[in-house]
Amino acid sequence: MAGDTIWVPDLGFEYHENKIVQYFEKARMEWQPWKVEGQRVVISDLGRIYFDKLGEDVGLLSPVKPANTTPIPASSITGTCLCLEGCDACK
Repeated sequence: MAGDTIWVPDLGFEYHENKIVQYFEKARMEWQPWKVEGQRVVISDLGRIYFDKLGEDVGLLSPVKPANTTPIPASSITGTCLCLEGCDACK
């Protein structure tokens, strides 16, 4: 689909951190010659680059243990207001 494409270049090639890069409307592509053939062109991780430039704590990138995800059977919430306001419709 035309709206999903990133392939309209905004600028020509540039050099950044020993990589050839090219900016597109929705992404930045990198040529990484040290990678194996077939994997040398990658989409830049612009979110991580921005995160690092801001000097954020890399500890924030560690996975977070999810809260208790034990399923609650529907039968155990019968009579409980699901809108959290105690309305008659939920009783």
